[in-house]
Amino acid sequence: MIYLEEWLQNAIHEGYFKSYDYSEFSVHEPIGKGGFGLVYRAKWKDCGLAVALKQLNIIPTDENTIHRFVKELKNIRKVCNKHPNIIKFHGVTRDRGFYIMVLQLANNGDLREYLKINFSKLKWADKLRMAREILDGLKFLHENDIIHRDLHSKNILVHDKKLLIADFGLSKDETSKTSSASDYGMQAYIDPQCLKNESYKRNKKSDIYSFGIILWEISSGRPPFQSLPKTPYGIIIHVFEGGREKPVEGTPDSYIQIYERCWNYDPNQRPELEEIQECLLNLLRKENFGTSQIDEYEIITGIPLPTESMKEKRRFDEFLDIPLSTNSSEEKRRKKEFTNNGCEKLLGPLEFIGD
Repeated sequence: MIYLEEWLQNAIHEGYFKSYDYSEFSVHEPIGKGGFGLVYRAKWKDCGLAVALKQLNIIPTDENTIHRFVKELKNIRKVCNKHPNIIKFHGVTRDRGFYIMVLQLANNGDLREYLKINFSKLKWADKLRMAREILDGLKFLHENDIIHRDLHSKNILVHDKKLLIADFGLSKDETSKTSSASDYGMQAYIDPQCLKNESYKRNKKSDIYSFGIILWEISSGRPPFQSLPKTPYGIIIHVFEGGREKPVEGTPDSYIQIYERCWNYDPNQRPELEEIQECLLNLLRKENFGTSQIDEYEIITGIPLPTESMKEKRRFDEFLDIPLSTNSSEEKRRKKEFTNNGCEKLLGPLEFIGD
């Protein structure tokens, strides 16, 4: 039997993640629902940073749920704060017996809502950048042997136009046992192999299938299969019988080929992420999207154009005269001062400058 309280206390004591007093936050309205409970918008009182508080409704006697929760925290600690396209994890707090995860709050909502509001203004350069950022985050997960298992447009958040992979409620490492049918997530994004056999062990190619659906969604600006009847099994039957979305007019042929290969019924025919990355870069080089050299540099290198928050970081760097790529003792001293005055908590870790 796992004793959740003891495990969490030991993890905090050993420095696996930080613990904060609940009184440090002013909590506002609920903004969504995660794998283990509601998610609330909140503000960190000391520095004014907006954060998301993900409540963890864990039944102490439910060993399977505890295993999943512990796995989620381990996965988050393994990858969060280490890649610019993965949601940031600040630590945990506690209220009325419930543990709560303190996460980055994305100021542009999720990808589905972002596309709904902004799609008419997006150029193909923007769409390629979005595809590249999701790919980079997913590639980082896979390099750390983590399968997301529930990748869709509502689990991808947008912050200052940068895309972040989030919600590891169903995520497991590559050695985990097979998921049950009740964990399927959003139907349109499910690997057909899971529909064929509910004991099928999801793998990296399952995530690539989901990514292919998201690529189509980026090209269309709308969720998949909206024209199908709203029946409980309509999408499942349609996908199982080989049904896929139709290409949207104006989509480059090579982009269509990428997502059609990703959603191939046969996992062995789906491309690796490295191959998809190369295809996206080739697409940019061959097609004329009216992009500037700066746009192309951003998509090819994965280094985004400066947002207002990044410009703010640079203003702090200039004020402190901190070198961006050195590791001198003077730099460390100034970074320590920067952290102590609360600014790093507000603006994010310095190592992500320019990422």
